[in-house]
Amino acid sequence: MTPEAQNVVVHTQASTLLDDCERLGTVSSTVSDWSKWDRSQSIQQAKNNVRHEAYVRYGADTVAIVNADNYMTSATIQAIAFKCNK
Repeated sequence: MTPEAQNVVVHTQASTLLDDCERLGTVSSTVSDWSKWDRSQSIQQAKNNVRHEAYVRYGADTVAIVNADNYMTSATIQAIAFKCNK
């Protein structure tokens, strides 16, 4: 993960804490468990990918996870990207 993406804050749900933030768009990532990671590592990698995509695509500083699916062979994270610090 890039240093910039490491600074993207993750919220596990959309909440009133994000009311003053600018909503930028959606981001998602799917990571296969068939890769080099076990299930928990796949979930963490999908979260890291979402943080990276939010920063690169939108310049976001925050993401709110709206859906996390942990399938037999993959993990999928869907989130909303926000700009909270102006």
